[in-house]
Amino acid sequence: MAARFLSLVLLGPVLACACGSEVLVEEPTGGGGSGSGTTTGSASSTVVTAATTGGGPCDDHADCAPGLCVFGTGQCAAACEPSTCDACGPGSVCEPCATSSCPDCKNCVSACVPISEGRCDDNDACLEGFVCVFFEGVCRQPCDPMGQCEGLATCDFCATGSCCGCDDCVAVCQGTE
Repeated sequence: MAARFLSLVLLGPVLACACGSEVLVEEPTGGGGSGSGTTTGSASSTVVTAATTGGGPCDDHADCAPGLCVFGTGQCAAACEPSTCDACGPGSVCEPCATSSCPDCKNCVSACVPISEGRCDDNDACLEGFVCVFFEGVCRQPCDPMGQCEGLATCDFCATGSCCGCDDCVAVCQGTE
């Protein structure tokens, strides 16, 4: 229980914003959908590979070992750590709440999913005229040179960096969704 609490304290703020429920960082276990597993405090233990594993179909994590089953799609995917810049490699993005620890569990487990429009990471850039907010993995419009944004959006003057992990500040319009 202490290890689970520690991992929630350390990783919860990173993952909870995307999922809104209890966050578990665990290694997939074989055998049935009980959701039992080893909870770890080490972020590196959650990364399986840089690309999706297997192809599916699946209905249990054991079907995808060493990866995870994305129960919503029935496809296998690699586990990932959302705060890692290149967690999934080109063509896929680390979704903080892609699946759960069991088919009926109401928790979040990160997995690599195919990149979709408006998503980005260190390997997959945004369309021209947009900026990747790496922490969120989404594309947003940059603020104009005067720090202004269209509509009700506001300019966050240091929303992201020019690359994942860069310490420089890039101004991005926030709050239009």
